[in-house]
Amino acid sequence: MNRVFQILICIMLFEASCSKKQTTVYDYCNQLNISDTNMLINNELDSLLQLNKQRYLVYIHKESCSFCFAEFSYFLNNINDYRFDSLLIVASGSYDFVQTNYYLKKNNLTLPLNTRIITDPKHKIFDIMTNIYGDINLFLIEEKRILYKNNTSNFKYDKLFGFVVDQDQQKRECTTNCKINSSN
Repeated sequence: MNRVFQILICIMLFEASCSKKQTTVYDYCNQLNISDTNMLINNELDSLLQLNKQRYLVYIHKESCSFCFAEFSYFLNNINDYRFDSLLIVASGSYDFVQTNYYLKKNNLTLPLNTRIITDPKHKIFDIMTNIYGDINLFLIEEKRILYKNNTSNFKYDKLFGFVVDQDQQKRECTTNCKINSSN
């Protein structure tokens, strides 16, 4: 009897895990629309990024970091998960985009036609963004309002759903950030 009960529990857990719908980045980002409740981007950043009223996908790319490039190429492979008018890449720590272009070409990746690259050799943009928004490297901005922000390390790729938000990673980061903020 105990064995039958264990098998039933396993079957119920298996069904529950299979029927659980993932939170896809595609579904989440593409249903977002601008409203007055969205936070305005910082004025200094707005000036440095030269934003207009388009829907921007802003990606902060640390050019000298090999792990960051791998994450960036993964992001580019799945760029269709986002609805945007223009991709804006901030290449932190870079005077040019030569190294990234080399790796893009080597991996047969291309940037969307509507891409603008801003080099940030003195980390000015990067530092301001980090001080205001924390460890975020992806922003969805429209009419100078932030619709969505996250770190792409919080995404994982699911063969069935595409990019999904890794809820466990976000919970760990939130717990860590809450401990840090409460100690200040």
